Amino acid sequence: MKNIDIHGGNIAAVASKLGLEETPDFLYDFSVNINPFGMPVAVERAIAGMNLSDYSNYPEIYANFATESIANAHNLPVDSVLLGNGSTELFMWIAQAISPKKAHTIAPCYSGYSEICRAAEIPLKIANHAKGVVICAKNEDNFSINLDDINFSEIELIFLATPNNPTGTTIPKNKILSTVKSNPETFFIIDESFIDFLPDESSLMSIKKLPANIAVVKSLTKFFAIAGIRLGMLYAHPKTVAKFAKKRLPWSVNSTAQTIAPHLYSDPVYICETRKKICELRKKLSSDLAKVNGIKTFPGSADFILCQLIKTDSKITNVEELQKELLKDAILIRVCSDIPGLDNSFFRIAVQTKIENNYLVDALNSLLTSQNVSTSSKKTTPLMIVGTTSDAGKSVIAAAFCRHFARKGVKVAPFKAQNMSLNSFVTKEGGEMGRAQVVQAEAAGIEPHTDMNPVLLKPTGDSGSQLILNGKPICNVTARSYYEEKCEIRKDAHAAYDRLTARYDMIVLEGAGSPAEINLQKEDFVNMAMAAYANAKTILVADINPGGVFASIYGTVKLIPQKYRKYLSGIIINKFRGDVTLLKEGIAEIEQLTDLPVLGVLPYINNLNIEEEDSMSLDSKIQNRMNNKNKENAIDIVVIRLPRISNFTDFLPLETMPNVSLRYVSNPAELGTPDLLIIPGSKNTIADMKFLRESGFELKINKLRTSQTPIFGICGGLQMLGEKIFDPNGVEGELKEIRGLSLLPIETILTEKKKLTQTQGSISNLPFADGKIPFKGYEIHAGETKKIKSKNKIIKLTDCENLQNYGYFTENGNVLGSYIHGFFDSAELRIALLKNLVSNNPSSANFAIKDIVGIDKNKTYNNLADMLEKYIDIDKLYRKR
Repeated sequence: MKNIDIHGGNIAAVASKLGLEETPDFLYDFSVNINPFGMPVAVERAIAGMNLSDYSNYPEIYANFATESIANAHNLPVDSVLLGNGSTELFMWIAQAISPKKAHTIAPCYSGYSEICRAAEIPLKIANHAKGVVICAKNEDNFSINLDDINFSEIELIFLATPNNPTGTTIPKNKILSTVKSNPETFFIIDESFIDFLPDESSLMSIKKLPANIAVVKSLTKFFAIAGIRLGMLYAHPKTVAKFAKKRLPWSVNSTAQTIAPHLYSDPVYICETRKKICELRKKLSSDLAKVNGIKTFPGSADFILCQLIKTDSKITNVEELQKELLKDAILIRVCSDIPGLDNSFFRIAVQTKIENNYLVDALNSLLTSQNVSTSSKKTTPLMIVGTTSDAGKSVIAAAFCRHFARKGVKVAPFKAQNMSLNSFVTKEGGEMGRAQVVQAEAAGIEPHTDMNPVLLKPTGDSGSQLILNGKPICNVTARSYYEEKCEIRKDAHAAYDRLTARYDMIVLEGAGSPAEINLQKEDFVNMAMAAYANAKTILVADINPGGVFASIYGTVKLIPQKYRKYLSGIIINKFRGDVTLLKEGIAEIEQLTDLPVLGVLPYINNLNIEEEDSMSLDSKIQNRMNNKNKENAIDIVVIRLPRISNFTDFLPLETMPNVSLRYVSNPAELGTPDLLIIPGSKNTIADMKFLRESGFELKINKLRTSQTPIFGICGGLQMLGEKIFDPNGVEGELKEIRGLSLLPIETILTEKKKLTQTQGSISNLPFADGKIPFKGYEIHAGETKKIKSKNKIIKLTDCENLQNYGYFTENGNVLGSYIHGFFDSAELRIALLKNLVSNNPSSANFAIKDIVGIDKNKTYNNLADMLEKYIDIDKLYRKR
């Protein structure tokens, strides 16, 4: 094949060279040496903050402000620095200013030196060039360069690179400096385009004063991932810089490049983390490549690895054939046959992310090895659901996908790295996790496990939460202290995810809140950072119901850091009411603006009957009840909306029963005269008891009791029904004790250790039910309750391993409290309760309770999956773009 200069990333030129008529729409591009972690967030923000007027106005003619900022970032005098449109332009200025009769370089080397000299009409002495001589690296095993072997007496200008491209080898800066000083008649161009991947002290730019016969040039596009913007810097003696400046043309540095220049070196954490990660990834990739049959690797220090294809048992005999075969797997490598000093057995690999590197190694093993040795999982690509807002519908859509894949026979599991919710569940192992992943596990047809939600935050107030880690309560944290510990907590989340991937073939992940929360992105491990860790295809869900859906989509996408945007695979518009054709033009435009396909539009679902996890969903429930209250002839059940209400999912089975009106009230005036009053669970029982007293609820509750209205307390509600609550260890705060509602003759002592257990058996002594009723639930509480008067009756479970007291009720049965969550999940218990309420209320004499078994969860999940498959183009999600 004819050798032509083909730089990395030029898929069209590669296709032409290989005679390919079609190329992949999507590429794993290992041919360009660009930072795989993307540009710094500060740079992204600077670009996003530019206005259209910035493009209609001329930029500063010689980029003086940008030059000053780059010089300051390197602690260099401003008059010793020049900026240009990438390093290539700076090389050209030098070549034109020095104007040597001949130029030299050391092969193998960057092919761009040949292009520069050819354009400047300067002969370049390099291997196999008719007009020149060969100067090659001496050690063929590692291409190391020994400057002492070169006779500089006949060299006017020489290009040297450290790290060298494509070998990655370096030359000690002190050796370069001594050589420069020893050869004052030779001008040295030192290419440090990849030096930022090394420690600062490796660079000649750390030397404060340079001789007049040297210029150090650095591309800023590689390390900072701004190749499309183009920016390079030059450092030299001020007199030398002045000489080069005469060759530059006005406006060579564009507006965008000048805008971002002050931000490039503003984030030391980004710089440090990039260097660390690239070093680790390079070493691992080099080790993996060396194990592939027929590949030899050469040690280097940059973000790429030089490889050589040696004799193999496969049919592939040269790198052009290898490149062609890899393109079938959407992988592009850099063939080095056009690079001076190398032949068609050499190729270069850019270091990418762990998963991309593993994908490459797997492909090479498949092509070059008789046995396919896999370094990465061949399981189904994970899917992640993120949302423009907290209540966009992520949890429900994740559940729908779980059921969709489960119906296809895929062994699927849900995962959410971190939940913040007061609705929790206890697993068989006695671990606590968020309810949303329980629902998703049910949809997937599997048993819930805390690995599906390793981090749970249960708010204890406006700025504090209890931290549940791997199902166990650890401590109470403030918002600030939690974020300070996120690095270690992230490791626990990743470990839990890894355990799930070992047990299941596919994971459906859910994000939290919005991935565009720019104040939280730095420490994020639950949204796009988790998508990156899992290499998950990610769907952005947008709620159209409140309006502004396209603005929320566009804003969210643009605020996601560039390094994470590549994981976004599509958009779902959720909760739409009306004619979907009205969205056609908007969908077409948002696809163009975001470069993401809209996978479909889901309709608004009334009476979804799926448990939800946060207070926003409770607020929407309250609003819906206000809009649709007073079902005709309905049994009126009131739940007090405590400020720290927990596990309000307990009441979903009652909400969904016909002829039942369940209301959440936060004001005593809204109580009315219900058929049943429920005091729910609380994350801070003492604080919520104070609320009942100070708000006037206590007086209203006592009046209801006097009028024989049944009152039911669950968990914290049970504790509030008692005589007193003691907190000697300050579990909930500074208040050591508080008087309860005194409706049950019991007392509670709060304890630091939380009880987490599932409960199963039969209840036979309820005041509103006859006979044994099968029951299953769970306990989550920090407190021990005991009765203080013998007349108090006890709820007991029979047919269970552990006979304990699970609740208490008064002699007349009108006041009842229990620690058990899931009490109303039993259809028989619900029916018995409602029949009792009807019999006690003459106004409901004509009320007929329909003998239903409650929510058919299996049918609900199947309906969700049906809807997903009807309205969402799932195939488009997996179609390469």
